[in-house]
Amino acid sequence: MNDDITFIGVDVDLEISLFKYGSIISEQEHSDGSGTHFAVYMIDEDHFGTGHITEEEIEKIGIEGFGTLGNNGFADWLGQTVEDWTNNSITTKLNDILQYYGYLNVFGTDYSPVNKEYVIKNYLKLEV
Repeated sequence: MNDDITFIGVDVDLEISLFKYGSIISEQEHSDGSGTHFAVYMIDEDHFGTGHITEEEIEKIGIEGFGTLGNNGFADWLGQTVEDWTNNSITTKLNDILQYYGYLNVFGTDYSPVNKEYVIKNYLKLEV
């Protein structure tokens, strides 16, 4: 795990962001120029998945969720227009799609989930 990664979440407290709202994401994009961010998301109370995602991918999932032909369940759930939603922070947009679609539909199956203790020590950088 790169010690230079700084995580952000929907709450200023990363523990609340991850354990209550279900995700944190790296503030910085990957250094390879791909635009990807490293995300940690809750699978269940003691298991967490990780993945890489771009802000464009997050927006694509969300924008497709605004639907066509009156299929706008995501928009109704959010209570926002697509324009307003795309102006939100990356943490808010990630949280929204994870809450609405679920982690499996965003990241797929994580075949190597990590436990809560690992997340606390390695990503939140707290003593266990």
